Amino acid sequence: MNSKPSSWNWSMSPRAEKQFSEIDRETQNRIVSKLDEEVSSEWREDD
Repeated sequence: MNSKPSSWNWSMSPRAEKQFSEIDRETQNRIVSKLDEEVSSEWREDD
C-alpha cells in the first residue's frame, strides 16, 4: 500500500501489509493519515 503522490512516499513490507489488513478500518485510516502527515511534513529533511 502506498500513500498519495508526493515528493516522498511510504510503503509497507509484505508482513506489515498482512498485519494492516487484519486491523479495523478506523485504525487503518489513522495509521495512513499519520504516515501521510510524516512524509509531507515541512520539517522533513531531503537527503
